[in-house]
Amino acid sequence: MQNLCLSQGMTMRNNQRVVLSFVAVLLLLLFAGNAVADLYIESEQISRGMPGQPDGAAVLKQYFAAETVMLDLGNRLTIMNFKEEIYYELNKVAKTYTLGRLDNMGLDSLGIETQGIEHNPLLNTVMTAVAQSAAVTPTQEIRSIAGYSCRKFWVRLLMTESVYWTSKDIPGWEELRALGQRSDRAFRNNPLLRQMNILGLVRDLDGYPVQTITYIPGGGSITTTLEKAELKKLDPDLFKVPAEYKLVRKY
Repeated sequence: MQNLCLSQGMTMRNNQRVVLSFVAVLLLLLFAGNAVADLYIESEQISRGMPGQPDGAAVLKQYFAAETVMLDLGNRLTIMNFKEEIYYELNKVAKTYTLGRLDNMGLDSLGIETQGIEHNPLLNTVMTAVAQSAAVTPTQEIRSIAGYSCRKFWVRLLMTESVYWTSKDIPGWEELRALGQRSDRAFRNNPLLRQMNILGLVRDLDGYPVQTITYIPGGGSITTTLEKAELKKLDPDLFKVPAEYKLVRKY
């Protein structure tokens, strides 16, 4: 019994990390929704004190078009197609990719099908904890960050707290502020997203996150700061899987 409880506890923590990672990426993507004009956003991410990882910095690149979003995390790419309601995850080192549906995004990372959420007690426990903990608290604090006037928000999710400094002054905010109908419809069919009310969190933040600071239990932190935002025409090939990449099974 003790080993079973230990195993369940480890699984719970692993699932929480998967969910938290998924939510962080999803929050980032949902701010763009269905942009009217092409938009490029570049940010620097600095991690400190993360368990099992050295401190370091990385450049995050986001590309937004009318019906597609591409997130470049260095060796890993995520392409989301709202028209077809699918997404790709690319491994640039192995030159492989996986394919999934937006209504199953996040759930397949936990190794279950969309329809399995009601029959997975452990997952339901995690999701209930996420839903109960998720909260956005606005403040009246204003600060200039990266040249933008930003308002401070506290965001609580699972066991983490984050500070979001958001602004409406960045180029392309008018294109970003309303979630597109296609992306909204695709994510509304996702039970994970529906239960966590991520769309509500995005609306409550009322601006693009110029800087986010996420505090990890144990003393670690991840700071992401906007460095560049440009309205410009993007190459359509950015949102396509290169021909030389091989499709592989997700898990």
